[in-house]
Amino acid sequence: MNNFQRDMQINDLVTQWLDTYLYGPKGFKISRTDDFSSQHEGSDVIVTTPDGNRLVIDEKSSTQYIAYDDKMALPTFAFEIGYLVNGRFKEGWAIREDKYRQTTHYLLSWIKAKQKKIAQVDDILVMHSLLLSKAKIHEIIHHIYVSILSAHNIDINASDAAYQLYQIAQSCDKNNRMFWKNDFVYNGETYKYKLFYTDKSYIPEHPLNILLYRKGDGQILRKIADKEFLTEVK
Repeated sequence: MNNFQRDMQINDLVTQWLDTYLYGPKGFKISRTDDFSSQHEGSDVIVTTPDGNRLVIDEKSSTQYIAYDDKMALPTFAFEIGYLVNGRFKEGWAIREDKYRQTTHYLLSWIKAKQKKIAQVDDILVMHSLLLSKAKIHEIIHHIYVSILSAHNIDINASDAAYQLYQIAQSCDKNNRMFWKNDFVYNGETYKYKLFYTDKSYIPEHPLNILLYRKGDGQILRKIADKEFLTEVK
């Protein structure tokens, strides 16, 4: 089983968990969009909330970094700026508002499990999930992204601006891969982010991500979330 197949299997298990332990118990009515066209437009599930609001949710979970035993869940979530497919650069979902036009919200989830590799739903112990407005998160990512481009003298209007930034990340010294640590201001408050490039062999896409925090100093994700859920099997 390759990494893509493994990720798809874990995503299926996460979907089952959300349907069983989050959406149902919280009173959400759901309609899964299993066709490729809808999912490509950013619609994993259409949710009607108890107060009648209709949300089109793109579910995203940190399946590469599952907490188990004493290993703690990540304090951050990765928002994808760019990655490689068969050696060719592609812009990431975090800066491609046009690609996922149906999405109104993201549901970001962090997983704690019995062991590192989960093979069934019962392997999951706890899931922390944040429901965030797509418009709000893209506003924040765009603000950070533009400030990074400007700091590296990249024309923000250039069609290959993301690729230029990706090339800078590739050429950075390996001992300094988490080199772009900085603060940003949103609605008058200061928060933290990291720009992080991964060249690990087991992640062939070699993504470039903006990391935002959900806990610790400078965290923003919980503050801007529309809703927060902690689901677990009692």
